[in-house]
This record gives sequence, structure tokens and C-alpha cells, in this order.
Amino acid sequence: MSFTDARQRMIDALNQIEGINAFDDQPRAMRAGSAWVLFDLGERGPGAAWSGEWRVVIVLGGDHGAAVDRLDELLPKITAEFRRTGAGYAHRVQPATVRTDRGDMPAVELYVRSE
Repeated sequence: MSFTDARQRMIDALNQIEGINAFDDQPRAMRAGSAWVLFDLGERGPGAAWSGEWRVVIVLGGDHGAAVDRLDELLPKITAEFRRTGAGYAHRVQPATVRTDRGDMPAVELYVRSE
């Protein structure tokens, strides 16, 4: 699968989850649930195959406590949808902050492998 196809598969999978609105790129106007997929690196696999490493950024919104609660709600849904669609394998999650015109918003970065 091409990197372009892998990225689109992740975006499509994210858009199946209620409360997430995934975009091709970081949207100008963001709110809780805004998400986008960033290519991180590619590694050579067996033969001519390549695997990709991706960062999925999801704006959680609210304060820190609400963001953690939202992550607890979304993470099982995301990993299940990625597994169901073959979009990738989320192997790490990390807190993040997204800067907006209205101030900083809590977010999360998921590190995902695709093949």
C-alpha cells in the first residue's frame, strides 16, 4: 500500500468515530474532535515493501481533566476502528498542546504503524 493510501485509510477510519472530524491537513479552525494525520517516517520492510510511522493528532479540548476523560473514551474506539479497517496499529500515545487563535487546546498524538 502506498503512503498516500495508508494515510487516507487512517483518515477514513477516524471519520467513522462519533466526535472525531479528521482532515487531510491541520484545519485552520479547530475544535474538540478535530484530527489530522502526519507522516513521520518510512522504514524498509522485506522485499520492496515499506512500512510507515504516523502521528495522529486529535484535539481533545477542555481542561486537562476533561481531556484525559475524553482520551479514555476515544482511545478504545480508535484502536478498534484501526484494527477493523487495517488502517494501522497505535503503539504509543502522548499528550500534546495545539496552539489556536483562541489559546492553547489540549490534544493527543497517537503514534501509529502502517504497512
